[in-house]
Amino acid sequence: MGAFYQENGELNKKESVHTLIHEFAHVLTLGKTQMQYVPTNLDSELMMNRFKNKCRTNMVMEGCLYKDSYLDQFINKFWKEDFKKMQAAEEDEQLDFYTGKEKNFVTDYASTNPGEGIAETFTFFVLKTRPI
Repeated sequence: MGAFYQENGELNKKESVHTLIHEFAHVLTLGKTQMQYVPTNLDSELMMNRFKNKCRTNMVMEGCLYKDSYLDQFINKFWKEDFKKMQAAEEDEQLDFYTGKEKNFVTDYASTNPGEGIAETFTFFVLKTRPI
């Protein structure tokens, strides 16, 4: 049934709010003001490599991050060394890349990649109880 509903069909308000804020963080950090998207007309590996080689900041699956975009700053501050290692690793190596480092993240899911890391961190910031 997904994050919005419990097995009995009842709305799971806490999970629903968490999921909506998390997804909003993706919209905020991956919007057109934050990055240059990978063009949809790249029909060869050579063209894709040219696009990647022109990227002077951090490259994510969706495209090239603008300098000082939210996600670029997040990667540079919290993921810089590990991000490059993770990108060079094989997929099966990435799955347990952060084993033992879970305490550095707000959730286990936040440790899977910087995009999820910033979305989970943003969500926890928004939902955190603040002193008055």
